[in-house]
Amino acid sequence: MTTIGFALITNSSFPQYAVRIMLGGIICVTAVLLLAAPLHKRYHFTKKTFFGTIATIIISVTFALLATHFALISQSQNGTISKRTAQLSIVACGQEIRIAPSTFFSSGAGSGSYSLRSNGMVQYLGYEQNPSEDGTLGSFFRSAGGSISSNVVTMPSSMNDNQKLTNGAVLNQFYRTNPQGETYIEMRSGESCSVTPSMITIFVYRYDPTTKKYETLRIIQNPERYSISNASLSEHDCIIVMFDDPKKNTLATCSGYPKRELISPIAREVSL
Repeated sequence: MTTIGFALITNSSFPQYAVRIMLGGIICVTAVLLLAAPLHKRYHFTKKTFFGTIATIIISVTFALLATHFALISQSQNGTISKRTAQLSIVACGQEIRIAPSTFFSSGAGSGSYSLRSNGMVQYLGYEQNPSEDGTLGSFFRSAGGSISSNVVTMPSSMNDNQKLTNGAVLNQFYRTNPQGETYIEMRSGESCSVTPSMITIFVYRYDPTTKKYETLRIIQNPERYSISNASLSEHDCIIVMFDDPKKNTLATCSGYPKRELISPIAREVSL
């Protein structure tokens, strides 16, 4: 409970404190068990003490997590836990860029967390407190260590992985290295894949339950504000970030999703 109180005072992220509470409880229980193993056979009177200690830790952690959960629910916009899923595809100079999946622990962003799989599936799970930030495309890119805007897109990516691509050598000019030695790809509108200047173009296939088809959106301003749809997993968004010759429409999909016959062929321009 002290940890929760400290979180309230410092206005820190509740989900991060919830994880710390849980990990702290696991560490404490493990420490007690390791201590009890060599002692309980020799000193039988310690059994009750160890059992009571473990029970106290478990009960305290449970109440702390429940208190955190109810506090977050009271602060969320919709009064519940929000889950948003999308599939991301980044295409540069006609080649799909491999995005490194997130590590075992999801990356935190705002009042929730994001996870990224090797197939480009991204998932937001959290308590939405700021609709203009939580569950947005910009928040996801930041959680992955990148950024996105109408003119510039950056994303961690290994140059070695993309050397295997047909046009991999062309992509080398867009790779950068930060002071920590990590490589990332940086694409800016106006730079060129070939002769003519290339542009950042962002398409979204968003499911429309009325028509039961996918509307095609072309986001021309402030793509970082786009809020990932809360549609079911089978009807999630497909987000395509392209860096190539300017396009008003595209035939690209997210690894075959959604089916071409379900996609509106004409893109609607959107400014956010």
